[in-house]
Amino acid sequence: MALTKVHDRMIVGAPANVKDFGAVGDGTTDDTAAIQAAIDSYSSGQGVVFFPKGRYLVTSTLSITKDRVHLEGEAPWVSRILFNPTAEDICIFIGKGGEGSTDGGVIFQNSIKKLTFESTDETTKKTAIELKDISTFVAEDIVVGSTDQWIGSGSIGVRIRGREGSVFTRMTISCNRPFVFAKNDAFPSLSLDQFHFQDIFTFTRGHVESTPVYDETHFFFEPGTNFSNVTFDGMQAYVRGKNAFYYDNSTEAAAGASYQLRIVNPRWEGEPGDDDTGHFFYLVHGSTSEAQQVSIENAYFGEVGNGLYLRDIREFSISDSSFISNSREALNIATTSGLESVEIKDCFFQTGCTATIPDDFTLYSSIKTPNASVLPRSGIFHVASGGGRNDFVTGGPINQKTISIAATDPTVVTLPIDDTASVFLMLTDSRGKVAIVAVNSASNTTTLVHNDGTFSTTQGTASKLNVYYDSGSTSYKLENKTGTSRDLYVQAFGSNR
Repeated sequence: MALTKVHDRMIVGAPANVKDFGAVGDGTTDDTAAIQAAIDSYSSGQGVVFFPKGRYLVTSTLSITKDRVHLEGEAPWVSRILFNPTAEDICIFIGKGGEGSTDGGVIFQNSIKKLTFESTDETTKKTAIELKDISTFVAEDIVVGSTDQWIGSGSIGVRIRGREGSVFTRMTISCNRPFVFAKNDAFPSLSLDQFHFQDIFTFTRGHVESTPVYDETHFFFEPGTNFSNVTFDGMQAYVRGKNAFYYDNSTEAAAGASYQLRIVNPRWEGEPGDDDTGHFFYLVHGSTSEAQQVSIENAYFGEVGNGLYLRDIREFSISDSSFISNSREALNIATTSGLESVEIKDCFFQTGCTATIPDDFTLYSSIKTPNASVLPRSGIFHVASGGGRNDFVTGGPINQKTISIAATDPTVVTLPIDDTASVFLMLTDSRGKVAIVAVNSASNTTTLVHNDGTFSTTQGTASKLNVYYDSGSTSYKLENKTGTSRDLYVQAFGSNR
């Protein structure tokens, strides 16, 4: 019985086999024109371009400008594209209107599957896949680079220039910037809408270049982009790099607000010291719009770089996650940027890590970690409604603080409360002595509600810890006249309005 070649272009409806158009696949012969001819054979779109086993040398951009044209190999590392351009270039471009900013309309339902992209060039900037204004695109079982095969001048794995409803799954990308997200020139408010990234492994490679480059990011958002309903889940593994996620719109505002970014199971690891000044998640959405509902779950980070840097974001949450560094910054937030709420749930922060949290945040429902971390295991940092401080504690993010006061008679320190506050202070010293002090901002007075005999409200009282209002400095003071050093734990309850 005669066997039929399933990839023979002579069969109606069969895939366009690139070898039928003259491609050789020996890694030496330039197959660019042959592959482009196979793509162009679908003059109205709607077809599959098939790459049988081989290594196909490509030296310039392969362009797909029609809907529903699909590139497919036999399997990763079985079907391979060797991209060696002579100047900065893109290997696969998919989009209408060409590579520039000309609006050619949305391109629908294309895909790239079961292909490996590699290069022997280590100096030229290369982009494996660039996608422009795409809708319902699928990338599946894709490999870009390995060891030192896709590096040079900021080489990119996948660059996405806008639109919606697309899926990227089972991808391994080793290069300078694995994923880059750019604004949509045709429709700026739809830069990244309903995208799903699943089972992604990325490895930044700048440290292997002849002059190491550490200023690299696994997922880089170009200025002016926004996002809506974007999910990262499944296996998410990121190795080395300066940043895992970096989003900074401070130089160019996004066309609209962003919302619903969910990152599940990320692990960022590498060799400490590569460049520890970056962040696992850096978000500055810009002053003209803000991000909403951003969440990170089951994350492992802190092995390299810092943790979370949040600006211009309304609600952020992190749960079931571990920050393992004992020296770097785990959290940096600011209310002047529009941030309202940061929720932490069942997380571990290593002792010794630091946090930058302004006084105008209050920590609610706090559950401290078993260790002495600066951040709680669970809790909600929420800014005061009106912009004022809600915590009454100067220099600290929460409504509790330990004050050390020397034995020298007298030693006077300023109590960490606002002079506009009407609160109750609970003072507990290192010897177990307790007082409850009522602070009245209207009369600028202090009143002892409970006293075990150690405290007074009159300045200069001998052998006492004196709590009083100092009109000269318009602040509340604590004076040690006991002759011994004391550590006092201060908690404040009440309102500053």
